[in-house]
Amino acid sequence: DGATVVAANKEARKPEKTIDGDDDSFVRNACAAQKWIILELSQLGRVDEVELVMTEMYSSRVRDFSVKGRQSHPRKDGPSSDYPRFFDSESWQLLGDFTAANRKGAQLFKMPLRRRIRYLLFQFHTHYGAEEVCALNSISVLGVPTTGLPARWTACCQCP
Repeated sequence: DGATVVAANKEARKPEKTIDGDDDSFVRNACAAQKWIILELSQLGRVDEVELVMTEMYSSRVRDFSVKGRQSHPRKDGPSSDYPRFFDSESWQLLGDFTAANRKGAQLFKMPLRRRIRYLLFQFHTHYGAEEVCALNSISVLGVPTTGLPARWTACCQCP
């Protein structure tokens, strides 16, 4: 199954690269920016784990981040330019706060709170390193869609 990028912070360059299945491509962000990305899963399901891949040499890496989820499309809160205003609203349920290790490669994070959701919000709060650029190669979401079969939502990439 796949996922699509609904929206990302305006400084993000090529956010669709996080779900294109190619670990050699990456989203590029200014580390000073408020970094976030919203993914739409192909169907409603329970999210069990997320995987971040960071392999870029000359960029800072994600350190602290949060994952939130919801069932309804974020546009119900308002236009896409207003999405950040609603990140702390009740419509987004916190699924977990995480700290990534300062290393290259894939890192898997288990969701302490498992909810049935369709939309995921990743908020990247802090980073390792002093580079001006923060890069993220990929995000994978693992869980069980309502069909009951395990899935990895990564494949499709569309970005408005």
